[in-house]
Parts: sequence; structure tokens; C-alpha cells
Amino acid sequence: LAGEWDQSIGTEIYWCSIYEPAPADVCGMVSMNNYVFYRSLQAHFDNGEPWQDTRWYRWMIDQQQDNPIRRYRNKEEVAERLDFLDRLHSDFRSGLYRDDPVDRPIINSGRQGRMAGEDGRHRLCVARVAGLSEFLVDVNVVHADIPLSSI
Repeated sequence: LAGEWDQSIGTEIYWCSIYEPAPADVCGMVSMNNYVFYRSLQAHFDNGEPWQDTRWYRWMIDQQQDNPIRRYRNKEEVAERLDFLDRLHSDFRSGLYRDDPVDRPIINSGRQGRMAGEDGRHRLCVARVAGLSEFLVDVNVVHADIPLSSI
């Protein structure tokens, strides 16, 4: 796939374009360090911050008023997801996580070695916060400008 979808932008985001519609000129790849979800995981798992004090949690709750997110329409759905994230982190840390191709994150490979998570962002971010050095993913799209010999 050609185009500028893999351009780096420095904008901080809370989730992804599917939930934060944006014009094409502001879409692109954001460093995990600019991803509020990832930073909220760090705050919770590395620094012991309660979920309710994280920016991502507050953003999800705020969205329920005006623009409910499909997966997090109410506090019960949010609580279920937070429980899932806690269990996933625990499994990663204890080595109990088993790779299942059905749950494997899907990534797109951009130019200059940049990877974009298409699906499975929770697993990718939790794996990184949990300190996993390797994590299996499926590759969906490779940018047309990447030489096939480098893949």
C-alpha cells in the first residue's frame, strides 16, 4: 500500500482514528510515548496509579457524555476492560500468556522501520509495559516503498 499513512506525527492521541475522526492530513503514526493509553498503562502498572486516576480512564468516562465509544459505553464496560488489562498484564509478567493466532495483534509495516498497530493495540501496549522482549504479530500491510528484499 502506497501513500502517506505511515508519516510520523507528534500529536498526542488517546485512542485511534476510528474513535477520534480526523482529517487525512493529521492522520499518521504516533510514537507509543505519545499514546495516552500506553502512558496510562505505565502509570497504572509501573507507578501503581489507580485506573480511575489515569488520563485514559478519565477520557473514556468523559466520552460517555457526548460521544460514547462503542466498547466503553458505560462504567460497567469500562470496568470489564480494566479487569481484562489487569489479567493480561499479570499473564504476561508470569509467562502464562499463550499465543493464539486468533488474538494475535495485526500490524502494518511503514517506511523507516515504523510499525503501525491495526488491531490488538491493547495486547501490544500491555506486552511492552510488562517487559516482553518478543511478541508474535501478524503483518497486514507493507508500504509499497519498502523493498521486498528487506522483508
